Amino acid sequence: MVFEKVACIVNYCTQDYRYLDLCLFELKKLFPTIIVPVCDHFYNGEPENRDLLSKGYQDHPDIQFIEFAFGERLYGLSPLLYDESKTIHYWHSTARYVGYHYLPNSIEWVLFLDIDEIIDLERFTKWFKSGEYNKYDALRFDSYFYFREPTQRAKTYTQNALMLRKSKCHADLLLVVAERMGTFDRILGERIEHVRGLDDAPLFHHYSWVRSHEELFHKVKCWGHHSEKDWTALLKQELDQGSRERDLLYNLEYEKCEMYHNPLKVDITYKGLGKSEFKNVVKVNHRSILERHFQI
Repeated sequence: MVFEKVACIVNYCTQDYRYLDLCLFELKKLFPTIIVPVCDHFYNGEPENRDLLSKGYQDHPDIQFIEFAFGERLYGLSPLLYDESKTIHYWHSTARYVGYHYLPNSIEWVLFLDIDEIIDLERFTKWFKSGEYNKYDALRFDSYFYFREPTQRAKTYTQNALMLRKSKCHADLLLVVAERMGTFDRILGERIEHVRGLDDAPLFHHYSWVRSHEELFHKVKCWGHHSEKDWTALLKQELDQGSRERDLLYNLEYEKCEMYHNPLKVDITYKGLGKSEFKNVVKVNHRSILERHFQI
């Protein structure tokens, strides 16, 4: 198999449930090893949506989920080594750190994604089979970026997905405030940014801001970047003013495009699964990950 030596670690929370099937069903067509770390709380301390968590676990029994406990103490870091005012920033990186500890020994490459980043399956396969990636140890990929609607796409690309040669990485390199960009900068080896397909177009579709208004406001309240700006005020102003060529959050310019996926059609109202234990879910905490850390 072409991708048997490549694993995907995909960050997830139920705030992004509408992307779960879109992302995983595509990845499963290529990658035999997919690990999805998910916290039992949102990163502002709110309890997770247990019904939606269970629904995702049930619908993807062939995916390894790692559910890690939220708490005041950060995973893998001494309290002396981080700025307490930026603690929340580390939780996105902590998810990747936790997932990394469950990689099989046979894995040579790791692709780090968020669940709202959807791979272009056919074009990624062609690019991968070209072997171009083997020249490097760390690769950052350009993505198409969508805002509010799945047909409203930024004219400029953003960098999100990260692929690392596992022999050049270790778990501690993942624990950085700047997340995947910070990890990329810390890799000692050949690095390349703005990776695109053989046709020079992005290989991923990033739908982060394509969701209902209610979800948008919850996103900016509970994600790890909430202290960077007054996102709630900016978002309210953005939504009040209606459609524009540029948004107020990132100042990106947009154009209409063909719809590749439509996350907005996904039903996210689900209750009452009545099941809490799943064979494809490992529940961990700070202590169990620390013990595993010394085993790898």
